[in-house]
Amino acid sequence: MTDFVTQADLALTKMREVFAETPLQRNDYLSARYEAEVYLKREDASAVRSYKIRGAFNAMRKSLAANPTHRRFVCASAGNH
Repeated sequence: MTDFVTQADLALTKMREVFAETPLQRNDYLSARYEAEVYLKREDASAVRSYKIRGAFNAMRKSLAANPTHRRFVCASAGNH
């Protein structure tokens, strides 16, 4: 468990060096409808408007750590996973 927490903390630290955290916004309609505090993560406020940047960034970071001379990447997406 400690290794996972360490890796997650490292990934978060490295991601924050490159792009900002996306904000949460309270949704009044859903909060009222479900009698709960409902917040939506505003990925539309991020530079790439999706969660994909996190996975791609961490995959490239890990690849570079294992193979520092491999500096080229090809990324493609056919939509949300």
